[in-house]
Amino acid sequence: MAAWRIYRATIPILCRSDIVAVDNAHRHNGYGLALKKFVIDTARAAGAAAVTSRVDRRNVRMLALNELVGGVVDQGDDPDNCICVISLDDSLAT
Repeated sequence: MAAWRIYRATIPILCRSDIVAVDNAHRHNGYGLALKKFVIDTARAAGAAAVTSRVDRRNVRMLALNELVGGVVDQGDDPDNCICVISLDDSLAT
């Protein structure tokens, strides 16, 4: 399952990936990666410059998946969550 929002009122347009989840019985089959890529492709088609998501620090698999698709993990000051940013626009690349 994947849920996301496109924020067209922001400049640049952004996509927030709210959740990507795979049933425990179906993990390690590439479904999470396929869902994340679908969110990225949908965001790109909508003109978004980046996909952002908030990820629990303990969810090392999702943090790794975000990095796998080119995301940057910001550890920030939140003791529970990281912010992941996947740039879809070269002007946002760090």
